[in-house]
Amino acid sequence: MPKVIRSGVREVVLKVKDYFMQEKQSCAPIIPFERVNERVAAATGISLRTVARIGNEGRLAEASSSKIVTPGKNRKTRKDKILMDNFDIGVLRRKIHEFYTFKKEIPTVNKLLQVLREEIGFTGSREILRQHIKMIGFRFRKTISNRKVLMERNDITAWRARYLQTLKHNDDTEKLPVVYLDETYIHSGHTAGKCWQNDDEDGVLEPISKGQRFIIVHAGGNQGFVENACLVFKSQTKSGDYHDDMNHTNFKKWVLEKLSPNLKEPSLIVMDNAPYHNTSVNKPPNTSSRKDKIIEWLRINNIEYSEEYTRPQLLELVNRNKPEPVYAVDAILKGLGHKICRLPPYHCDLNPIEMIWASMKRKVAEINIGRPPNQMPDMVQNAFDTISVEEWRNHCGHVKKLEEEYRKKDGYLDEPFIIRLCSDSEESTDDDDSQDEDDEEFNRMQPLDVVLAEHNYSKRI
Repeated sequence: MPKVIRSGVREVVLKVKDYFMQEKQSCAPIIPFERVNERVAAATGISLRTVARIGNEGRLAEASSSKIVTPGKNRKTRKDKILMDNFDIGVLRRKIHEFYTFKKEIPTVNKLLQVLREEIGFTGSREILRQHIKMIGFRFRKTISNRKVLMERNDITAWRARYLQTLKHNDDTEKLPVVYLDETYIHSGHTAGKCWQNDDEDGVLEPISKGQRFIIVHAGGNQGFVENACLVFKSQTKSGDYHDDMNHTNFKKWVLEKLSPNLKEPSLIVMDNAPYHNTSVNKPPNTSSRKDKIIEWLRINNIEYSEEYTRPQLLELVNRNKPEPVYAVDAILKGLGHKICRLPPYHCDLNPIEMIWASMKRKVAEINIGRPPNQMPDMVQNAFDTISVEEWRNHCGHVKKLEEEYRKKDGYLDEPFIIRLCSDSEESTDDDDSQDEDDEEFNRMQPLDVVLAEHNYSKRI
């Protein structure tokens, strides 16, 4: 399949070729016609074959009085792309561990695809599954037999181990109540996907648009929801990412006004790694910082430097003396006697509030039939009111089992894991190494234009 050539390259080649053609016409005996393409290729650094192809396209365009346009500039993007939700991603991670620890097999993409289709009804393609595997932190690493095997990143494995050790220590020694917090969203058009119907009764009609988006923040644990900690407000951004609404200022406001006043005793608070959870105090400068900002940071932290130092030397001083990050929200909660613990990346299956979100949205969908958008906060609150302490305990118990599974499987992986196969001729082609190492970004929401508010949480700050 021929390569797509940019319009700018075509124009350069055609202009250079016109120049040499004029030169040929002025001194025909010196420059043979067949050498024009060679001279254009030498002048532009483009292959002779490509120059010839562009020349043919130019002649055809001139003959038909049309314009050369780069193909493929306005390609249609797929809108039916299969995306895995948080629960399915948790299943995917556990299945990879099971292949290593119990089946003692290499978890190739094809094997995982078959298992997920059988167990959770995954309908995506092999490539979509590969992208999700990379997204949760797995990479191809060479073994000593030059085979490939999916290995989890060491930093994520170590983070998970620290997280599990912290919870274990709390269960055995400190016995602080564990409070899980998180944010989610729901659209005003969220309703049931299936219902009883016949030829005369249509039942629930799927809305034309998703409607306004509402941001929801809450916290809870084994004792149920934290009383009066629920916050529901309208989204005000068009970016398609609800995290843009819940910025650090709004999150800190929620912690100070709704969470901390309603925690009746010192607690172990578990949260994820959203950027607004991790705003640092006294953040050190980085490679994009100006020199005067670097000097100011060094002076504030009483670090000696010379006026003759260049910017790279100053950054080297910063890296040598960079303290452990101190997060603003952590400082607030620790000052009130609480402890903070952060979930490892891509481990939302260890947060029981994710299952609470699913339960809440299911209850809202059951009653959201033709209701106006402004009733969504009340529907959400009513759904939360019907979620019992017993349901919270069941979900927390489920998460405890998952934690034990991770501890057990991580223990199996303490020993070196080596796979030896019979011969090089049997190498599986399930997973090729042409994929790059970058994580794939997934835009999970559609842009939405909403206005709003009964309170000031959705004001842009």
